[in-house]
Amino acid sequence: MDVTRTARTLAGSVAAAAGRVRPGRAGGAPPPQQTLTFTCSPADVLAAVRDAAVWSQVLGDLGRAELVAPGRYRFTPASPADAEGVDTELRESADAVLFDRSGDAPPLVELRVLPAPQDRGTEVELSLDLPVPDLAAGAATFTVLYRLRALLQTGEVPTITPQPSARPAQR
Repeated sequence: MDVTRTARTLAGSVAAAAGRVRPGRAGGAPPPQQTLTFTCSPADVLAAVRDAAVWSQVLGDLGRAELVAPGRYRFTPASPADAEGVDTELRESADAVLFDRSGDAPPLVELRVLPAPQDRGTEVELSLDLPVPDLAAGAATFTVLYRLRALLQTGEVPTITPQPSARPAQR
């Protein structure tokens, strides 16, 4: 077994996968999906994701969301600065919320809720259709879902920015 050749093959596969960009998910491939268990009810999760302020808080440094008309939301990425927002229309059912783009594009955001096994809360599935490599889209999807769970369960979004404290700044 040639370890060097195997390592090169593996490195080439990883590089090809990391560089793959599929805006709009050409070819019908689904966007990356993440699932986490929340301790709150499905109704609380669905109510929270209808609020643009919750989305802006959860997105944090990734972007912002705003309600432009009843049932219409604009998601704007934080970078690049001149990026236009994506206008979406809210579609919902008893167990899902989708933010649909116009045209034939798949939903920008698709969030589904279902009871977690053994009455342990709510399973929340999130997929974000982002025009970035799948690896980055998967990480962004997990980050958004993790922040949403933290906000709903603790009232705060985790951050690494300095927090005020009672201690003096200089030691």
